[in-house]
Amino acid sequence: MKCSQFLRLLKSKGWYIVRQKGSHITMRHNEVPGQIVFANHGSQELGKGAEAKLRKIAGLNPKK
Repeated sequence: MKCSQFLRLLKSKGWYIVRQKGSHITMRHNEVPGQIVFANHGSQELGKGAEAKLRKIAGLNPKK
């Protein structure tokens, strides 16, 4: 999955951007505790391990 697609997915699930420094975006959710930080490199692919970890933190189902 591309970084830009993952960012759109998170936004559609209620996550919002708190701050950004360079390519690293910090996001929060009103109902899910904690925060997510990931490097948004636009059209580059997000690594499989990073994607799995971020999905787990965000409370999203694993990609099938």
